[in-house]
Amino acid sequence: MKATANLLAGIVFALVFLYGFSHSLAAELQSLKLPSTAPSSQDWDLYPAMDKGFFAKEGLSPEIIFLRQPPDVIRLVVAGSAPLGSGGVHFSMTAQERGGKIRVIAGRVYTLVTDIVTLPEIKTLKDLKGKKIATAGLSSILTHLFVEVMERNGVKKEEYQLLVVGAAGDRYAALKSGGAAATMLTPPLNFVANDQGYPTLAQYSDVIKNLQFVGSFVNTDFARSSPDIVTRFMKAMIQSQRWLNNPANREEAVRLLIKHVQGTTEQAARRTYDYTIVRNKVFRGEGAIDPEGMKASVDILAKYGQLKDPKPWQDYCDFSFYERAKRELGF
Repeated sequence: MKATANLLAGIVFALVFLYGFSHSLAAELQSLKLPSTAPSSQDWDLYPAMDKGFFAKEGLSPEIIFLRQPPDVIRLVVAGSAPLGSGGVHFSMTAQERGGKIRVIAGRVYTLVTDIVTLPEIKTLKDLKGKKIATAGLSSILTHLFVEVMERNGVKKEEYQLLVVGAAGDRYAALKSGGAAATMLTPPLNFVANDQGYPTLAQYSDVIKNLQFVGSFVNTDFARSSPDIVTRFMKAMIQSQRWLNNPANREEAVRLLIKHVQGTTEQAARRTYDYTIVRNKVFRGEGAIDPEGMKASVDILAKYGQLKDPKPWQDYCDFSFYERAKRELGF
């Protein structure tokens, strides 16, 4: 009896110790707000960082805040309400030109995998003349490239109406309701739409191969005051993208996408993996800022008047955190 009692006491003590130890570790993790755009495959590299422990390994516990309007991410970072953010680097560049304290510190999505998806009765892009097109925003690079694609197909900008709707889910809802005849959708939502009868008529990846579309950016005041935290964030993201690019992790990566992007079917998730990671190598840079892709972003924004005084692409970036993170990781 006494031995049993001692054993039970030992087990209870061990459980209490482990509970306290785990909570102590959790308490030591640095919390920070990290706004990003609404969950999609473009945030795929965030999911392993959270679920596979890459953030925790670097002593971070970010609160991921998904926002429906992409420019809102920039506003939070520029205001200092969030130290770091993830989203379209073009929004960061235009905010910087207006005096915003923000710099791009990492590359994430290196190719724009976006489809132009339409109502079933639309058979060609020329059929969109006189129709409403649901878009994320007039200043979005998605919109500028839509204009490019349409012009290449003989349809001028004044021959259709751009309807600002916002996030991809809202744009798809506008398409399904008949409020728009076409929109731009990224995987896996484009495949979900295809399976529900809404065809893809064009793919941006056929128009432009190298574009630094999504990246991570930092409030420059925070970068100066907390360089160690920014470096640890970079280390987590580099490791997460490397994990995602490893073919051995394919099945688990598919499960992570299904878990984090609501409404994603297994079939759509697998097609998304093949489309983004295998075919287009969307996360190929593993955190590095792509020179050709950044230059392409600057050129497009300058062409459409989003950058009034375009600078060399390097001026919109801070490379120091990636370089330091790479050294500390040993590659």
